[in-house]
Amino acid sequence: MISESLKKFARTIGQNEKISEVIVGVSSTMVILETQKAGTAMHYQKTWEGNIRPGSCNLQTGNYRDFKTDTTIKNIKIHTDEKNQIWKGKYLCELTEQLGSHDSLNSSLALAGINALCMKLNEGFENINFIEELEIQPDMVCGIIGYFSPVMEKLKKYSRKVYIFELIDHPDVLPISCEPELLPECDIIIATGTTIVNDTFDDIDKLVKTGQKFILAGPTTPLSTIPFLNTHVTELAGSIITDVESVRNGMINGDSGRKLRKYMDKRIIRLNRNMSL
Repeated sequence: MISESLKKFARTIGQNEKISEVIVGVSSTMVILETQKAGTAMHYQKTWEGNIRPGSCNLQTGNYRDFKTDTTIKNIKIHTDEKNQIWKGKYLCELTEQLGSHDSLNSSLALAGINALCMKLNEGFENINFIEELEIQPDMVCGIIGYFSPVMEKLKKYSRKVYIFELIDHPDVLPISCEPELLPECDIIIATGTTIVNDTFDDIDKLVKTGQKFILAGPTTPLSTIPFLNTHVTELAGSIITDVESVRNGMINGDSGRKLRKYMDKRIIRLNRNMSL
């Protein structure tokens, strides 16, 4: 299971790391280590007023609403204070053991902490936007798990067919129940890193065949090859935080992921798949 691989990775690499602060934002969590390395991860909590979370299909397709209300800010502070009382000053490994737990916020915070830990390794990241370097042929079939608007535009333009799978109900997407039938025929599979948070990654990975390109993408994606060596992932396309304080302040003030991207740089790590799984 990927959650177990990631927890083992954290125990090995981050055994002496301590948490300086945790933040629960409107659509993501953030963990800042005492070394000032930081990471974020999407959470699947509904917004604090019961609406569908920002970052889902409704936002990406242009039906954007302003979630930055007084109630949202107040509840961000309440949840952040609550989680800081539990985790501030603790060893990171205590938090990362919460990955895959029933507490969705703790699970998201655990992955954010692992993403902060990946910044310590700096595993030869390539400073590339994976969308720009995708090599798509006209006869290719592509599958996307999660609603990546910029990716879909390119895939639809250059490939023969694009399947889009999402957990939420939306007229432009297929339910994840269609994945076992359709993913095996795809040449390229792109999944959001939040599949780790919602425990669907392992089910997807089992459907991937050797020879398919399998990209795990988005700011939630851990940028280390080590936990993914026994998976079918061929590329990790994530982000590193370049301005920790600006991301921290933005999240506290209710900014969603799109507004925070200017404080992050996109990176790619490629896995060597010459060896058999």
